[in-house]
Amino acid sequence: MPATPRSSLLTASAASRVLLAALVVLAAAGCSGSGSSGDSAGAAPAGAAPPAPASPSTASSPASIALDGDQEHYSSVIAEVNGQPIYSAFYEQSLSFLRARVSQGQQGNVEAYLRARYEALDRLIDDELIYQDAKKEGLAASDDDVRAELARATAAAGGEERFFGGMKTQRISRTDAIEGIRRRLTVNKYMRERVASGLTATDQEGLEYYNANIARFTPEAWVKLYQISILSPNTAGPDKAAQARQRAEKILANLQAGASFETMAREFSEDASSVNGGNIGFLKRGASYPEFDAVMFTMKPGEISPVIHTSDGFHILKVVEKRGGSPRPYEAVKEDCRNMVMTRKQAEIVRQITAHLRESASIVSHLD
Repeated sequence: MPATPRSSLLTASAASRVLLAALVVLAAAGCSGSGSSGDSAGAAPAGAAPPAPASPSTASSPASIALDGDQEHYSSVIAEVNGQPIYSAFYEQSLSFLRARVSQGQQGNVEAYLRARYEALDRLIDDELIYQDAKKEGLAASDDDVRAELARATAAAGGEERFFGGMKTQRISRTDAIEGIRRRLTVNKYMRERVASGLTATDQEGLEYYNANIARFTPEAWVKLYQISILSPNTAGPDKAAQARQRAEKILANLQAGASFETMAREFSEDASSVNGGNIGFLKRGASYPEFDAVMFTMKPGEISPVIHTSDGFHILKVVEKRGGSPRPYEAVKEDCRNMVMTRKQAEIVRQITAHLRESASIVSHLD
């Protein structure tokens, strides 16, 4: 029976999502994807070693590279799509790639990390469905195109032996590596001719995307700060706290009368920054006391704050410089916005295509 699509896992992050099966493995081995047909290259997973430069003695000409050979596979079958196998080695690469993209500290990253186990296989299944559909429509890459791309890949890796040797360490056989290149070229062609062809993004659509995603175009706010601190932790008692506040208020009065902030910090501040004239460098929101955040982002460069009470005592701040915090103008990011609109349109078309193909496909998963 046809498998039920997991539509919730078909993300619209990019139309190139269906290329991951081939890209994640071949990019790591030095497959540049810079073919004359306009194929886009995939980035190698984090930590992948850069390919060694090819030498004249190891580079192969396209015509000399054999595409046939023993139909061997080094890993087990993890799924079948209309009878065509998907091998676990490709799944492991896909899974590693997705999990590497889960940002440390990102809200919900544990859920995304766990969900990647299923999303990785879904992406491979979609890739296979697109590949099969492309072949039915006569868009399969020719042997000459595959040889040319393989020649570039092996040259970038330092020769055939190093290229296929690297594949073998990842349990990718020669047969599967060559098929992966054929798949990538074929799917890329399908994407260009069946998905991207004729699509446009207007300035109005770009502006709407900009307004709906203004935070993406707003650099994080940073403030370069100087401080004077009179320490008086909450455990010190009311009398000592009153004395500390009185000292801080006296320092503030001197500053307001024109005294040098750096000189006063060196002489009276009781924290480690005093030796630097109170300079604590650039801070972003959440990097210091909440009481600092509430004040310093409202100040202009050159301004001095009133006395601020925190759990450690009393502080006076001076803002020296501010960076970020304001959105970049639309004109500066217009092309980025239009590209994102195009990406979303392409992703939606791919989602519709794969959902339709899944309806009549025979999909068997061995993922437990």
